[in-house]
Amino acid sequence: KTTQSLSAAFTMLLRFWQGSKDPNVMISSMEALGNMCWVIPKDIFLSNSDALLELLVTLLTRQVSSVHGLTHVRLMRGFCLLLQACIDADPEMLLLENSLQAVTSALFAWVVSMGPLQCLQGSLRTEIMQSHEEVLRCFEVLCGAFRKQIIGFLLQRLKGGREEKLGALLILRSLVGCSTLVRPRPVTIVQGILHLTGDADTAVGLLL
Repeated sequence: KTTQSLSAAFTMLLRFWQGSKDPNVMISSMEALGNMCWVIPKDIFLSNSDALLELLVTLLTRQVSSVHGLTHVRLMRGFCLLLQACIDADPEMLLLENSLQAVTSALFAWVVSMGPLQCLQGSLRTEIMQSHEEVLRCFEVLCGAFRKQIIGFLLQRLKGGREEKLGALLILRSLVGCSTLVRPRPVTIVQGILHLTGDADTAVGLLL
Protein backbone atom coordinates (compact mmCIF):
# COMPACT_ATOMS: atom_id res chain seq x y z
CA LYS A 1 0.00 0.00 0.00
CA THR A 2 2.82 2.39 0.83
CA THR A 3 4.45 1.80 -2.56
CA GLN A 4 1.13 2.32 -4.35
CA SER A 5 0.54 5.55 -2.46
CA LEU A 6 3.99 6.87 -3.29
CA SER A 7 3.59 5.97 -6.95
CA ALA A 8 0.23 7.72 -7.09
CA ALA A 9 1.67 10.78 -5.35
CA PHE A 10 4.62 10.86 -7.77
CA THR A 11 2.33 10.71 -10.82
CA MET A 12 -0.01 13.35 -9.40
CA LEU A 13 2.85 15.69 -8.49
CA LEU A 14 4.37 15.32 -11.97
CA ARG A 15 1.05 16.23 -13.59
CA PHE A 16 0.66 19.16 -11.22
CA TRP A 17 4.13 20.38 -12.14
CA GLN A 18 3.40 20.06 -15.86
CA GLY A 19 0.34 22.25 -15.48
CA SER A 20 1.90 24.92 -13.28
CA LYS A 21 3.43 28.20 -14.49
CA ASP A 22 4.57 29.39 -11.07
CA PRO A 23 8.38 29.06 -10.83
CA ASN A 24 8.31 28.63 -7.05
CA VAL A 25 5.76 25.82 -7.30
CA MET A 26 7.79 24.14 -10.02
CA ILE A 27 11.01 24.38 -8.01
CA SER A 28 9.36 22.93 -4.89
CA SER A 29 7.85 20.15 -7.00
CA MET A 30 11.26 19.34 -8.50
CA GLU A 31 12.82 18.88 -5.09
CA ALA A 32 9.99 16.58 -4.02
CA LEU A 33 10.11 14.57 -7.26
CA GLY A 34 13.87 14.18 -6.97
CA ASN A 35 13.49 12.62 -3.53
CA MET A 36 10.58 10.41 -4.59
CA CYS A 37 12.56 8.94 -7.51
CA TRP A 38 14.39 6.77 -4.99
CA VAL A 39 11.37 5.21 -3.32
CA ILE A 40 8.91 4.54 -6.15
CA PRO A 41 8.98 1.33 -8.23
CA LYS A 42 11.56 1.32 -11.02
CA ASP A 43 8.96 0.79 -13.75
CA ILE A 44 6.98 3.85 -12.63
CA PHE A 45 10.12 5.96 -12.59
CA LEU A 46 11.31 4.78 -16.02
CA SER A 47 7.91 5.39 -17.61
CA ASN A 48 8.02 9.03 -16.49
CA SER A 49 11.76 9.78 -16.59
CA ASP A 50 11.83 11.13 -20.17
CA ALA A 51 9.05 13.64 -19.49
CA LEU A 52 10.67 14.59 -16.19
CA LEU A 53 14.05 15.24 -17.78
CA GLU A 54 12.53 17.29 -20.58
CA LEU A 55 10.54 19.45 -18.17
CA LEU A 56 13.54 19.95 -15.93
CA VAL A 57 15.88 21.04 -18.72
CA THR A 58 13.22 23.51 -19.89
CA LEU A 59 12.87 24.91 -16.38
CA LEU A 60 16.64 25.22 -15.94
CA THR A 61 17.01 27.01 -19.25
CA ARG A 62 14.27 29.50 -18.37
CA GLN A 63 15.76 30.22 -14.96
CA VAL A 64 19.31 30.96 -16.14
CA SER A 65 18.48 34.58 -16.98
CA SER A 66 17.11 35.21 -13.48
CA VAL A 67 19.58 33.16 -11.46
CA HIS A 68 20.61 36.11 -9.29
CA GLY A 69 17.03 36.98 -8.44
CA LEU A 70 15.80 33.65 -7.10
CA THR A 71 17.04 30.91 -4.79
CA HIS A 72 17.47 27.64 -6.65
CA VAL A 73 19.10 25.33 -4.11
CA ARG A 74 16.00 23.11 -3.95
CA LEU A 75 15.76 22.91 -7.73
CA MET A 76 19.38 21.86 -8.15
CA ARG A 77 19.19 19.42 -5.26
CA GLY A 78 16.18 17.76 -6.87
CA PHE A 79 17.91 17.75 -10.25
CA CYS A 80 20.98 16.05 -8.81
CA LEU A 81 18.84 13.36 -7.19
CA LEU A 82 16.98 12.82 -10.47
CA LEU A 83 20.21 12.46 -12.46
CA GLN A 84 21.56 9.90 -10.03
CA ALA A 85 18.28 7.99 -10.13
CA CYS A 86 18.33 7.98 -13.95
CA ILE A 87 21.90 6.70 -14.05
CA ASP A 88 21.21 4.01 -11.45
CA ALA A 89 18.08 2.85 -13.27
CA ASP A 90 19.34 3.00 -16.86
CA PRO A 91 22.14 5.39 -17.88
CA GLU A 92 21.38 4.76 -21.55
CA MET A 93 18.25 6.91 -21.26
CA LEU A 94 20.46 9.99 -21.08
CA LEU A 95 22.04 9.08 -24.42
CA LEU A 96 18.70 9.13 -26.24
CA GLU A 97 17.48 12.16 -28.20
CA ASN A 98 20.46 14.31 -27.13
CA SER A 99 19.31 14.29 -23.49
CA LEU A 100 22.88 14.26 -22.14
CA GLN A 101 23.85 17.21 -24.34
CA ALA A 102 20.76 19.17 -23.29
CA VAL A 103 21.32 18.49 -19.59
CA THR A 104 25.03 19.32 -19.74
CA SER A 105 24.46 22.51 -21.72
CA ALA A 106 21.75 23.70 -19.30
CA LEU A 107 23.96 23.06 -16.26
CA PHE A 108 26.94 24.75 -17.88
CA ALA A 109 24.87 27.82 -18.79
CA TRP A 110 23.87 27.98 -15.11
CA VAL A 111 27.52 28.04 -14.00
CA VAL A 112 28.37 30.76 -16.51
CA SER A 113 25.38 32.87 -15.43
CA MET A 114 26.36 32.71 -11.76
CA GLY A 115 29.81 34.14 -12.47
CA PRO A 116 32.58 31.50 -12.25
CA LEU A 117 35.18 33.84 -10.75
CA GLN A 118 32.77 35.13 -8.10
CA CYS A 119 31.88 31.54 -7.21
CA LEU A 120 35.56 30.66 -6.80
CA GLN A 121 36.11 33.68 -4.56
CA GLY A 122 32.95 32.97 -2.56
CA SER A 123 31.76 36.53 -3.04
CA LEU A 124 28.14 35.66 -3.89
CA ARG A 125 25.34 35.43 -1.36
CA THR A 126 24.90 32.17 0.53
CA GLU A 127 21.91 30.91 -1.45
CA ILE A 128 23.75 31.27 -4.76
CA MET A 129 26.86 29.57 -3.40
CA GLN A 130 24.77 26.64 -2.16
CA SER A 131 23.13 26.38 -5.56
CA HIS A 132 26.58 26.43 -7.16
CA GLU A 133 27.68 23.50 -5.01
CA GLU A 134 24.65 21.49 -6.14
CA VAL A 135 25.44 22.23 -9.79
CA LEU A 136 28.98 20.93 -9.30
CA ARG A 137 27.53 17.79 -7.72
CA CYS A 138 25.42 17.33 -10.85
CA PHE A 139 28.56 17.42 -12.98
CA GLU A 140 30.23 14.95 -10.65
CA VAL A 141 27.27 12.56 -11.01
CA LEU A 142 27.31 12.90 -14.79
CA CYS A 143 31.08 12.45 -14.98
CA GLY A 144 30.79 9.23 -13.02
CA ALA A 145 28.77 7.66 -15.85
CA PHE A 146 29.84 9.69 -18.89
CA ARG A 147 33.41 10.75 -18.17
CA LYS A 148 34.55 10.96 -21.78
CA GLN A 149 31.56 13.02 -22.91
CA ILE A 150 31.62 15.44 -19.96
CA ILE A 151 35.37 16.07 -20.07
CA GLY A 152 35.19 16.48 -23.84
CA PHE A 153 32.37 19.00 -23.48
CA LEU A 154 34.30 21.04 -20.92
CA LEU A 155 37.58 21.00 -22.86
CA GLN A 156 35.72 22.23 -25.92
CA ARG A 157 34.30 25.14 -23.89
CA LEU A 158 37.86 26.19 -23.03
CA LYS A 159 38.10 27.37 -26.62
CA GLY A 160 35.13 29.73 -26.23
CA GLY A 161 34.74 33.23 -24.79
CA ARG A 162 36.03 34.43 -21.43
CA GLU A 163 33.07 33.35 -19.29
CA GLU A 164 32.91 29.95 -20.96
CA LYS A 165 36.62 29.42 -20.27
CA LEU A 166 36.20 30.38 -16.63
CA GLY A 167 33.11 28.20 -16.23
CA ALA A 168 34.79 25.17 -17.76
CA LEU A 169 37.93 25.65 -15.63
CA LEU A 170 35.86 25.96 -12.47
CA ILE A 171 34.02 22.71 -13.16
CA LEU A 172 37.23 20.88 -14.13
CA ARG A 173 38.86 22.02 -10.87
CA SER A 174 35.95 20.54 -8.98
CA LEU A 175 36.08 17.23 -10.84
CA VAL A 176 39.85 16.88 -10.42
CA GLY A 177 39.58 17.64 -6.71
CA CYS A 178 36.58 15.43 -5.91
CA SER A 179 37.19 12.52 -3.56
CA THR A 180 35.14 9.93 -5.49
CA LEU A 181 36.10 7.54 -8.27
CA VAL A 182 34.84 9.85 -11.01
CA ARG A 183 38.08 11.85 -10.93
CA PRO A 184 39.25 12.33 -14.54
CA ARG A 185 42.76 11.43 -15.65
CA PRO A 186 45.14 14.37 -15.02
CA VAL A 187 46.94 13.85 -18.34
CA THR A 188 43.73 14.47 -20.27
CA ILE A 189 43.08 17.69 -18.36
CA VAL A 190 46.67 18.96 -18.65
CA GLN A 191 46.72 18.41 -22.39
CA GLY A 192 43.40 20.22 -22.69
CA ILE A 193 44.47 23.34 -20.81
CA LEU A 194 48.02 23.75 -22.14
CA HIS A 195 46.93 26.46 -24.55
CA LEU A 196 45.71 28.56 -21.60
CA THR A 197 49.05 28.73 -19.78
CA GLY A 198 49.99 31.84 -21.72
CA ASP A 199 46.61 33.53 -21.32
CA ALA A 200 47.00 37.15 -20.12
CA ASP A 201 43.66 37.08 -18.27
CA THR A 202 44.44 37.00 -14.52
CA ALA A 203 41.10 35.26 -13.84
CA VAL A 204 42.17 32.34 -16.04
CA GLY A 205 45.43 32.17 -14.08
CA LEU A 206 43.51 31.96 -10.79
CA LEU A 207 41.50 29.01 -12.02
CA LEU A 208 44.40 27.04 -13.52
